[in-house]
Amino acid sequence: MKDSFYEQLVPVKRSKTFFYGGMILFLLVLAAVVLVSFLFLGITAVLIGWVVGMLFYFFIYPKFNIEYEYSLVNHNLDIDVVYSKSKRKHLYSLDLQEAEAIAPKDSPALHSYGGARTKDLTSRTGQYPAYSIIVAQNSGRMNLVIEPDAEMLERIRQWSGRKFIAENA
Repeated sequence: MKDSFYEQLVPVKRSKTFFYGGMILFLLVLAAVVLVSFLFLGITAVLIGWVVGMLFYFFIYPKFNIEYEYSLVNHNLDIDVVYSKSKRKHLYSLDLQEAEAIAPKDSPALHSYGGARTKDLTSRTGQYPAYSIIVAQNSGRMNLVIEPDAEMLERIRQWSGRKFIAENA
């Protein structure tokens, strides 16, 4: 039996406000740390400023460049987040045949799932139409919003059966 595999990378487009806000916050924190350290510690302030800068570079800066990776193997969808094109973190694994509903994000068919926790896993650019996948979890329902391209969408449609609600619903 042949396995069907498809993978899609979705780069997240952050707003300039988010980027500049993060940089301004970093510079303000760095300036405050250096100023307070310099007043009380003298030349040791340079070392403390350098340590704060390195902590920012290794732990906070990678969060500015995010990509989501959707991997579809038969009816199993894996969603990972990739930070700075180097660090990968697995977010979700789900069986499309066990999903409660799959529909366009703003479809009226999803109104009955209004209390579900929503996780936005899209590029935030609207390059492709966003789709919601409603899955049951221990603590209730979760609404995973993804942005599949045409090929991924067709494969999801094939594996999900009647749970897939067409755009004209």
